[in-house]
Parts: sequence; structure tokens; C-alpha cells
Amino acid sequence: MSLRQKIQRWTVQAGGVLFTQVGVQGIGAVTGLMLVRWMPKDEYAWLTICGSLLATIGLLADGGIGTAITSMSGRVAGDKKALAEVADACLSVRNRLALLSLVLTLPPFFMLFTRTEMSFGMAALVVGSAAVMLWPVTSSKFLPVTLRIAGELKSTQIMELSGVLLRCGLTAIVLVAGWWHVYPAFLATVASIWLHAGLAKRGVRQVAGRAFGTQTQKAEVWSFVRALYANHLFFCVQGQIATWIVSFTSGVTEIADIGALSRLTVFFSIFGAIFHYLVLPNVASTQCPRLVRTKFIVSITGTFGAVLLVIAAACLFPRPFLWILGGSYSHLSLELPLAFAVQGIGVLNSVIWTFMQVRGWVRLSWLNIPLTLGGYILGVLVADLTTVSGVLLMSGVSLLPPLLWALGYAWSNLRWDLAAMNGESSRV
Repeated sequence: MSLRQKIQRWTVQAGGVLFTQVGVQGIGAVTGLMLVRWMPKDEYAWLTICGSLLATIGLLADGGIGTAITSMSGRVAGDKKALAEVADACLSVRNRLALLSLVLTLPPFFMLFTRTEMSFGMAALVVGSAAVMLWPVTSSKFLPVTLRIAGELKSTQIMELSGVLLRCGLTAIVLVAGWWHVYPAFLATVASIWLHAGLAKRGVRQVAGRAFGTQTQKAEVWSFVRALYANHLFFCVQGQIATWIVSFTSGVTEIADIGALSRLTVFFSIFGAIFHYLVLPNVASTQCPRLVRTKFIVSITGTFGAVLLVIAAACLFPRPFLWILGGSYSHLSLELPLAFAVQGIGVLNSVIWTFMQVRGWVRLSWLNIPLTLGGYILGVLVADLTTVSGVLLMSGVSLLPPLLWALGYAWSNLRWDLAAMNGESSRV
């Protein structure tokens, strides 16, 4: 295939992903904004914590499996039987991590719900419902990777679109019926995740068939888990720490403010979708170090440019963004650019770390923990944690040390791979 044909093919694929993701993110934004505008602040605050609960369960049940399935699938792209074996090996390891995930997650979140004045019975119901979400939450994360590596972009986009349409429809029914409570809204999310997971499972079986992972493959998955589980455990704390801090230092109003501002990540989601749908599978299967370096540079500069564009728009035109959130959040004009800056740093950090993990550069990933802790200490010293802006500032400061280190470490690995290709030296 000529370079021109490759460019044309990539342009068509990128256009299709962009078009679909505009729809997916747009529908997701409508769903979120319906919840922000219609739900009472205390109910919306609890729904924000519900989202954190599902995300934490997913991260701890992952523990590095998501990285394993991407890296291992990239090496066998084109071999459907091998792709199915990798998927089965990853899911079998997931099953063993499930109990640990629930033990680590459910007790602290139950305490968090009751701490924010949710009734004991409702807290028990929400936590119990989240426990049965382990299979769909993780399956909807792992299995689409196999489809993307296999080149089934259309299937994965249909899954996402189906999920957000179901959630939007159920949310609209719940709100129009006057059920402005956390549990009905939570069930709408639960239903959409089950649908996504079911479609993903069926899609993998149609594309790659059914095959059982080998012991060698399972051992390799466990090696990724051993290298990355501490980081995933820490990511859970890092990702939810803003909500937790506000829960203990302030109240439901501030939690709702943090949750509402987080809804605006939709402006970064489209760029992230293009990276995960097109760039990530391509990087996983690229063997030439020079091409990997080029793709790394393009990925980082493109993400950085997109982040700056969104932050500039928030600084110049804050009112349209706040209008989207509704009148209850119109007072967040000063916090808005800061929230976008923190989200942008997080997106850039995610791109770099995902790039490294896909390439298998995970040997020193544990350094993320002390570096982030150092960032939190610095953030605590400069921020007022009783305010939303102070919590956002602390979150942004905490992300800077691991971001700078990851950027330097990734570049060093790129140089080592190039040197190894040229026979000059090897990685130590």
C-alpha cells in the first residue's frame, strides 16, 4: 500500500471515528447536563460518588490487565485465534482480582456515602448494586481492545453509541417521571454498561471466535499485574481524591460543583477517543522504533495543542460553558479555567503513560507513586483545601512531577530502542 493510500485510509478512519465520537460525546453530554440541571444538589453529589465507585472497582479489577491485553494483542494482530486466547487469558486473571477489588472498594465507599448523609439503607443498596457490576465494568473495558486491534472500529463505535443512547433514554424517562433520586439515575448507568459489555462479548466471539488462553499467556498477564497493580491502587486514590477531600472538608454542595465541572471533560474526550481508537492500536503493532518516535511526538504535540485550545476558550468565553451546566453553577467562572487546566494535564499524562504501557515500558512505573505523593505534599502547602478552587489547584500540582518524569522516561526508552536497532547499545 502506497503512502498516499495509507493517508487516505487513515483520513477516512479518523473521519468516521470523529463523526461517531461527536455523537457519542454529545449524547453523553446531554445525559450529564440533564442530571446536572434537574437533580437536587445532594442527589447529584451522591451520583458523582457512584461514578467514582464504579471507576474504582474497574481500576482495581484491572490492575494492569488492560495494559496486558493491549500490548499482547498488538504483537499478534492479524491472528484471530491468538487474539481470542489473549482475551481469555486476561479475563481469567480478571476473575481472580475481582474479590480483592470488592474488598478494597466497598467498605470505604459505604463510609463515604453515609458520611455525606445518605441513608444507611440506600448506601447499602447502591454498594450492593455496584458489586454485581464487576463483570460488565471490566468486560466493557477489556474486550473492545481486542476488537480495535482486529481493526473492527465500526463495531466498537456501535457499542459505545448503543450504550450512551440507552443511558440517555433511560435517564430522560427517569427525570421526566420525577424520579430525581440517585438510585434510578444510577440504574440507568448500570443498564448502559451491561449493554456495552454484552455487545463487546458477542463482538469478540464473532470476530475472533472462542479460544482458551495458555498458561504462558496467563503468566505474562500476571507479570503486567505485578508491575502495575500498585500504580492502579494508587490511581484509584489519585483519581478520586478531589471528591474525597471535598467530602470530608466541605459538603454536598462542593461535591456537586466538582462533579459538574468534571462533566466538561467532554471537550477533551473526542481527542482521547481518536487516540485510543486509531493511534493506540497502531502504536501497539508498530515494530520500527523510528515510526514509534514519530507517533509519540505527534501524539504529545497534538494533545498539548488541543488542551491549550480548550483552556484558552474557557478563559475568553466562560459564560457559554457555565450556561451548559445551568444556573446552580454560574458562580464557577474562576474555577472553570482551572478545572480545564487540571483536566488537560490529566489527559496529557494519560496519553504518555498509555503510550509507555502499550510499548511495555513499565519497569519503573512504580516511581509514579512517590512522585505524585510529592506533588500532593506540594499542593497541600500552596492550596486552600476548603474551597473548590483549592482542591483543583492541589490536583493540578500533584500531576506535574509524574507528568515531567513520564515524558523524560518515555523519551529515554525511545532513544534506547533506536540505539538497540542501530546496534549501539542496549537498555539497562
